Amino acid sequence: MEKMKKFINRLFHFLPDSYCMVRKYEKDWVVDRNLAEELSEYLSDHGVKNSFDQLLFLKKGR
Repeated sequence: MEKMKKFINRLFHFLPDSYCMVRKYEKDWVVDRNLAEELSEYLSDHGVKNSFDQLLFLKKGR
């Protein structure tokens, strides 16, 4: 999980400023619908994620 968080933190440096991270209580991160499919496929291809629920939460706007 820590490796995934570090990877995603690096990924955020390349996202537009209109995106920000939000945490949903104590649950794992999940992705905004606009990026869910692309990020899920990328992480799966690289063996980073075990299930969709272990992705990151992205939210448009700040």
